[in-house]
Amino acid sequence: MQTLLEIIATIVVWAASLVSSHLGLEVDLTRPPAAERPAVQRTAQEPEETAAAPVVEDCPEAERARIRRV
Repeated sequence: MQTLLEIIATIVVWAASLVSSHLGLEVDLTRPPAAERPAVQRTAQEPEETAAAPVVEDCPEAERARIRRV
């Protein structure tokens, strides 16, 4: 699937450069060497906040309103 997407992206970029060449724009389609390519930077995931303790109230309807999972 990844290969198919890359082929389609290559065709789209090539077609766009062909159209822009008719407008007098030049597009450089050569890839930079691996040493000059920017490295992928991943952001650190923030730890999820812990849920607050549930509030316990004396409510007679709370037991009936609670969702029961089977």
